[in-house]
Amino acid sequence: MKKIIIKGLIIISIILTTIGLIDYNYTSYSEISDDYYAYSVPINDEIELLELYESLNGEMNHDNNAFYNSFTQQIIPKYKDYITLVEALDSPKTEEVRKAHEIYINAINARYSAFILLQQALEDQNSELKNQANEKLIEAEDLMNNYNEAMRSLAAYYGPG
Repeated sequence: MKKIIIKGLIIISIILTTIGLIDYNYTSYSEISDDYYAYSVPINDEIELLELYESLNGEMNHDNNAFYNSFTQQIIPKYKDYITLVEALDSPKTEEVRKAHEIYINAINARYSAFILLQQALEDQNSELKNQANEKLIEAEDLMNNYNEAMRSLAAYYGPG
């Protein structure tokens, strides 16, 4: 008799889990949607820093000292502060949004690593380090593209219908 009751409870649990009434790892559509809309990184701050970097990049051909000074005194410290700010943000509540956020953090850290390599390359006049910095910038860009794709996917599925 006990075995029949236990089997019956197991079958009921399987049925309820299958139809979504019991799911210990279940995250509802609305939870993910709410988390997606609540998620925000201060991306405009990064855009401003990258625009400054791009404008300085043009100066590199004209005046390496001006580029180096602005790069090391403005961009690198401000970008480090930006990373600290983003990493201090509350982590998204749902796994789906949290994965996208982690990609973003990896992207900005890769970009910062590239900046540090470029600084070292300029100080040492080392073309190999400069190549490594460029490769790291490409890696950062690829990660940023992955982040943008993840956010587009979330928007397509959890955004406004």
